Amino acid sequence: AWLKSWSTKWFVNQDDFASIRDHFGEKVAYYFEFLEFYFLWLILPTGLGVLVHFFGSSYSIFYSFCVILWSVVYIESWKRREKELAHRWGVKNVTRNESRRPAFKGDKIVRDPLTNELKPFFSPWKRWARKIAGLPVIIGGALVLSLLLTLVFVLEVFLEVYYGGYMKEILVYLPTVLFTLALPYVEEICQDVSRWLTDFENHETHGSYDYHLVQKAFLFKALNSYLSILLTAYVYIPFGPRVIAVLQAIGLPFATVAIQPSMLQDRLQAFMISNQLISFFTETIYPWMSRRVISGAAMIHKEVSQKLHNDASTEKTGTSADSRVAEPVKEPHQDPKQVREFLRQVQEQVDLPEYDVNEDYGEMVEQ
Repeated sequence: AWLKSWSTKWFVNQDDFASIRDHFGEKVAYYFEFLEFYFLWLILPTGLGVLVHFFGSSYSIFYSFCVILWSVVYIESWKRREKELAHRWGVKNVTRNESRRPAFKGDKIVRDPLTNELKPFFSPWKRWARKIAGLPVIIGGALVLSLLLTLVFVLEVFLEVYYGGYMKEILVYLPTVLFTLALPYVEEICQDVSRWLTDFENHETHGSYDYHLVQKAFLFKALNSYLSILLTAYVYIPFGPRVIAVLQAIGLPFATVAIQPSMLQDRLQAFMISNQLISFFTETIYPWMSRRVISGAAMIHKEVSQKLHNDASTEKTGTSADSRVAEPVKEPHQDPKQVREFLRQVQEQVDLPEYDVNEDYGEMVEQ
C-alpha cells in the first residue's frame, strides 16, 4: 500500500516518514529522510552541471569551486536537519544509552559505577589490538581485489585501443561482461570478510558495530567502483606512453597511439552508465534469479520426495498412500485457491533476504 501511494507522489511528506519510523524504527526513517533531502539538494549542482556541459569548458574551475562550496553548505544544512529530526523523534544522544549487542563477549565482569550492576567488559586495548591484527587481512583483500580490477582494466584498454584483430567489436566488451557476472560473488566475499573482521573486533553496541562494518564495506565498494577511474587518471594517461614504449622495446607488437586526456571523461561517462546497469543487475536481476532457481529446486525436490514416498508406501501396503488419507473437512466460506495464494505470498516474503539499512548507507556513501 505504501509503494502504491508513494508512486503517485513527487515527494514523501512527514506523515509517510512518521509511518516508516513507527513500523521500522528511526534508523530506517533517517535513511529515507536523508535520501529525499539529498535528492532535493542535488537539483542545484545538476542544473549547473548541465549548463557548464553545454556552454562551459572541460574541467571547469568555476564548476569545481561551486561543487566544493555546495558540498560544505549541504553538509552543514543536513546537520541542522538531523538535529531537528532527533529532537522531534526523541532520539537525541540516544547512542550514549544504547543497549548491548547480544553477540558481545566480555573478558571479565565489572560493576557499573552509575547503575551499580554487574556487566561484561572488554578492554579497548584488546579491541584495538584486534583491529591491528585485522589490517593484514584488509590490506591483502584490497590488494587481491585491486589486482583483479587492474587486470580487467588492462584487458579493456588493450582490446579497445591496441587490439585490431578478429571480433574486436564483441571482444571489447568481454572483460566488463565477465566482471559484471563475477561481481555479485566478489561483493558477497567482501561482505563476509567485513562481517567476520567486525565480529572479531567484538564491539559492544550496535552503533559501533555498524559504524566499523560500513567503513570496511565502503573500502571494498570504493575499489570496485573507482579503481578503473583512478588508474586512468593517475597511471594510464600520464605513464601510458612510457609503458607502451617499454613493451615495444622488448618486441611486443603494440601500436603507438596518442593518449588524450578526454579518455578520462569517456571513462567517467561509461562508469556512470555501467555502474547503474551493474547495480540494477546485482540488486534486482541476480537476487530474483537466485530466488527463482532456489525455489524451483526446492519444489522439484519436494515433488520427487513425495513421489518416492508414495511409491514406497504403495509397494509396502499394496494401496495408494493417498487413498488412505481422509479428505480434509473444508471450513465454510473458505476458498482453497485464495488460501494457497495467500500461503504462496507468505512463503515468498519469508524467502526474501532481511533488509539491512547499512547496505543502503554504504551505497549512498559510495555515490
